Amino acid sequence: MELKSMATNNLRITEITNKNEWNKLLKQFDDANIYQTWGYAALARDEKFISHVAIYEDKTLLGISQVRIKKAPIINWGIAYIYRGPLWQKSGQINDIDTFKKIISTLKHEFLDKKKLLLRLKVSVFSDLFQSNDLNYFLEFNSYLQSASQKTLVLYLDKDLESIRKSFTSKWRNRLNQSEKNGVEVVSGYDQKLFDDFLGIYDHMIARKKFDEKVNPRKINRMNQLLDPEFKLKIFMAYKDKQPTSALAISVMGNTGVYLLGANNELGMQYKSAYLLQWEVIKWLKLRGILRYDLGGIDLEKNPGVFEFKSGITKNEVKDLGTFEFSNSKLLTKFVHLGDLIRLKF
Repeated sequence: MELKSMATNNLRITEITNKNEWNKLLKQFDDANIYQTWGYAALARDEKFISHVAIYEDKTLLGISQVRIKKAPIINWGIAYIYRGPLWQKSGQINDIDTFKKIISTLKHEFLDKKKLLLRLKVSVFSDLFQSNDLNYFLEFNSYLQSASQKTLVLYLDKDLESIRKSFTSKWRNRLNQSEKNGVEVVSGYDQKLFDDFLGIYDHMIARKKFDEKVNPRKINRMNQLLDPEFKLKIFMAYKDKQPTSALAISVMGNTGVYLLGANNELGMQYKSAYLLQWEVIKWLKLRGILRYDLGGIDLEKNPGVFEFKSGITKNEVKDLGTFEFSNSKLLTKFVHLGDLIRLKF
């Protein structure tokens, strides 16, 4: 169903109602991610609250986005929320900030002007992909939500494997060498048995470390079961004498591999198997022609151990550009923010 959403005739929104069609579009973008998959939408919210939209200029596809829509009953006020979107970095093309501007303008017209909703975007835009003058565009957004941008480390895979390995810190390379000499076996795949083994190590790690989970691995597991085979997570498991020691889960879409989940037990620490797992992941990504490896977020203050481990692989720190929102009504904005507080409280 086509939704005419701009005052000009050349920009339009088309709603995608078929999963296979959506998947075909998704594979056209370098910034594709699991949070824009049909499977994630099915997990995140009942599908009747999800709108899958494609933005065109004449017949040229500019971008796509899943939009979660939630309205209060009777008064019909609510929010249109885009998480890790819109996607707009088409494969084989140079990033053009003007394309992103057109997409944002189209989405604002559709959801603010026509549907009278607040529009909130957790954009999938990272600082390493743009010139500084392009980044200034994001600083000019009318309303910036208070949530801080997230930092991560990115390893570029445009060099040969020998050069990549030499770029690791000497301490990290030494532990990788130890792991290789310890006879650790690495198994990888997409089957559920590997994910079940991962959960066993993860539960043990949580009980040992006693920290709050930022990412719920069982929710990720449910999402993974809903994903189409081409988008499923790749699980890497390390074993010593048939006993699981370390594990991690990788998402690969577009031109980026993302380290989503990791776990390590006492055997893993003894045999340094987490280092070998990361090296096997890097080799696998390189073989697939992936250009970027996102190590999945860092927090030096709250998790210095993980920061030290990841920064041994690369020092290239980047950040996303945070969460932005737009509204044509101060009253609507206050209403939505009140709903945020209630959800946080309960």
